[in-house]
Amino acid sequence: MIEVEITEVVAGTSPMPSGQVPATNGTALAPTGTAPAPTDTVPPPTATQAPPAATLVAPTQAVGPLAGRLAFTSNRHGNPEIYVADLGGGTTLRLTNNPGNEWIADWSPDGAKLAFTSNRLDGNYDIWAMDGSGEGAAPLVTTGAWDEYARWSPNGQRLAFASTAQTEGVPNSEIFVRQASGELQRLTFDRAENQWPDWSPDGRIVYNQGTKGTSDWDIWIINAGGQSPHLWLADPALDIHPTWSPDGQWIAFVRVVFDSNGNGSLDEEDAGDVWVGAADGSGVRQLTAGLWAGTPSWSPDGRWIAFAHSWDSNGDTRMDGRDAANISAVPLEGGEPVTLVSSPHRDADPSWTR
Repeated sequence: MIEVEITEVVAGTSPMPSGQVPATNGTALAPTGTAPAPTDTVPPPTATQAPPAATLVAPTQAVGPLAGRLAFTSNRHGNPEIYVADLGGGTTLRLTNNPGNEWIADWSPDGAKLAFTSNRLDGNYDIWAMDGSGEGAAPLVTTGAWDEYARWSPNGQRLAFASTAQTEGVPNSEIFVRQASGELQRLTFDRAENQWPDWSPDGRIVYNQGTKGTSDWDIWIINAGGQSPHLWLADPALDIHPTWSPDGQWIAFVRVVFDSNGNGSLDEEDAGDVWVGAADGSGVRQLTAGLWAGTPSWSPDGRWIAFAHSWDSNGDTRMDGRDAANISAVPLEGGEPVTLVSSPHRDADPSWTR
């Protein structure tokens, strides 16, 4: 039985950058100030109501050889910071320590680096990278827009991310790729919100698309050069947070079918559960039920899907940053979720590596 203890080791304050962050194969990824389309900064995620407590299903305790390192966001020391749990050793390492907000980290393919979102410089949300120990933090994308959801390419040379933009006069978010040279390439050009990109092993990008405040959210796939966008999954439900399995055979995502924030419609801020489908769009099936689930992440061997699940821990009938969240995992073949990280705090945004 695996229990991740909250034994903190502070890695030290991440230094303010002045140089470059190397890519995973040694090619330098220099910070860039190249701006995308004219920007309109969007507000942070807003608080939403929690679903009725009776619908929540508590995960069981972990049984079996679940191992590796799990990066995640937590507010256990106040503001959101990046932490890493050693699932085999049962310890947790704090990687960032500054007054800014930092979240949604992603391991590089070799497990040596983490890309993440931070507003530590000047209040703008930028894409940063640091070593797996928390050292060497430096910005990679600093456009002045809200840059978020960074994901490494399979060879560690590029980063896909979403950035606030303006398309046909409509403020929205679009998908970009940061090349190894630092150049930013915009992949999507429409008035919808395009968010949460993730790479397939063969270099394609999956992402979710929708309109804020509506249930019209679907999952799309596009080539890394911006060609051939096509719909992977369209359903009356709201489907978000797609992520590709390590072998390229599956896409996990979150499906929302319950108006948990009580605004009269399904939207991207409502509760969901983890689903999975084959890469060709077939075999879509549900893996969790009754959980406030979000931000799924595959285990390195592709057998488990980690996710954050929240509940109304303070009893105010709303789901907000004061409520707790744990990180659990569910087997790809289905079954009861198991706990990976548990604390009285808000632990979310898992990313799993060896």
